[in-house]
Amino acid sequence: MKNIVVGNGAIDVAFTPNGKTAYVTNANDGSVSVIDVKTNSNTGLSIGGFAAPFGINITPDGDTAYVLNSDSVGVIDTKTNMLTTSINLSPDGNGTGYFMGMTPDGKYLYVPVVKTGSKGSLVVISTVTNMEIVQSPVAQLGDLPTAIAISPDGKHAYVTDIADGTVTVIAISGG
Repeated sequence: MKNIVVGNGAIDVAFTPNGKTAYVTNANDGSVSVIDVKTNSNTGLSIGGFAAPFGINITPDGDTAYVLNSDSVGVIDTKTNMLTTSINLSPDGNGTGYFMGMTPDGKYLYVPVVKTGSKGSLVVISTVTNMEIVQSPVAQLGDLPTAIAISPDGKHAYVTDIADGTVTVIAISGG
């Protein structure tokens, strides 16, 4: 066993498909750490520009990492390890996301968003255009939809709700 020191408040980790690099979100210092998996060591690269990064997903080709940053999704080019753009999840300022799921083909991100005073919504982002393509309230989602997983066939999203202890299964069309 080996401990690797990363940033403050490490939350989530994702590997590039080739298994050579891991990215770690650090919520308390607003950064993403980069780990060399062969040596199991921190590369010393710290990608900043985040308020409180939580969930992270990497595309199947390994070229892009998507980092959920409260009310936005940051896009990291994994070749340069630079934050290239940010996708706003909550134009009205009333929405927070924690984790997201990517379809098996890497074309779509699904983000459950907590809305103050209403049921959660599900945001769909195209990874081809890096733009939100739909944000819709989902009647079945509870007040605090938190984590999400996409089924291996890309036909369903499973969304957990931390407040009521449920998992909502939603038919999706990405995958």
